[in-house]
Amino acid sequence: MARDLARWSYETGRQIGCLIGRDGSVEMVIVGDARSVFIPELPKSREGRSRLRGLRLVHTHIKGEPLTQDDFMDLVFLRLDCVAAIGVDNHGGPGKIYIAHIFPGRNSTNENTPQWVTLPPVPCSDASVNFSELIESIEEELERHRSTMEARVDSDRALLVAVTDRDHTDLDSHINEMRELARAAGIKIVDTVVQRVRKVNPRFLIGKGKLSEIMVRALQHGVDLLIFDRELNPSQVKALTDATELRVVDRTQLILDIFAQR
Repeated sequence: MARDLARWSYETGRQIGCLIGRDGSVEMVIVGDARSVFIPELPKSREGRSRLRGLRLVHTHIKGEPLTQDDFMDLVFLRLDCVAAIGVDNHGGPGKIYIAHIFPGRNSTNENTPQWVTLPPVPCSDASVNFSELIESIEEELERHRSTMEARVDSDRALLVAVTDRDHTDLDSHINEMRELARAAGIKIVDTVVQRVRKVNPRFLIGKGKLSEIMVRALQHGVDLLIFDRELNPSQVKALTDATELRVVDRTQLILDIFAQR
């Protein structure tokens, strides 16, 4: 497959990709332009947000460049098993292959925990990655981490998203207040994502990079609820829900839920 994809890219001057299922079947062939491939909207996963989609993207980079930020965003936002880029050499053959997958564990004490893992690039001719074993190990680690969290927490679990320009003292107090509100609503905050902003994104409230971090953490923790500490308008709730496939509530809705339970 690598030779065919490289040759077709060389002849057309376009990136070409395949979405491949776990049984090795090609589910979709995508023809892009010289710099990227655009993946059409995929059906929502029947497994929900807490599972990978069961597809891997293998595509070409006609200049032999490593994985790009767009590749990493596809990996996260589409919950792909992994993404691989095959470099095309000057003769139209396959060069090095670059592979990345979601980082399956989450160390809550380390804010620098990566969102994904990039494997060392190797020539396609020397590649020996067993995708089935790789994906199985990722799923097992995700499930192990989720099971550990579920054993510790009996209530509903959520990620808290704090969008702020506060200093550290005020922020800590504010986060503790939000945790108490969540607890009163019967929800356990398992992790907190802080976005410091000067200008709020009118669509998502937060930037796309931070949104990708949230999606990875939700996958790592196996949660399907986001709680925002700011009030969201209906269009923001819809945009966030559509982008993440997670339930989204804001501070006001959380307080209303508390009163509704009394």
